[in-house]
Amino acid sequence: MDSKQTVNTFVKRNVDFKLNAVFNLSMNTPEHIIDRLGGPAKVAELMGLSGKPGQIQRISNWKRRGIPARVLLDFPHVFGDRVSEADPDSSFQT
Repeated sequence: MDSKQTVNTFVKRNVDFKLNAVFNLSMNTPEHIIDRLGGPAKVAELMGLSGKPGQIQRISNWKRRGIPARVLLDFPHVFGDRVSEADPDSSFQT
């Protein structure tokens, strides 16, 4: 890996971390959001991942680790309205 790739990887990881912090701190807990959607199995179904091995466990892990910002951005039809309902003060809208 050359220095340019190393810098790009470093920047991407920092941006992803900061986006996760912004999305997960500005709303109710990820556990609350996932539970309001019906639990990890239901979230996997809504995201079209229910038939893939390990996806329910992956989503269950988000309850502790936080829902990745990329997931929130890629699946607004799943998280958009629920995120706003979970925290009325949230500026995240779809």
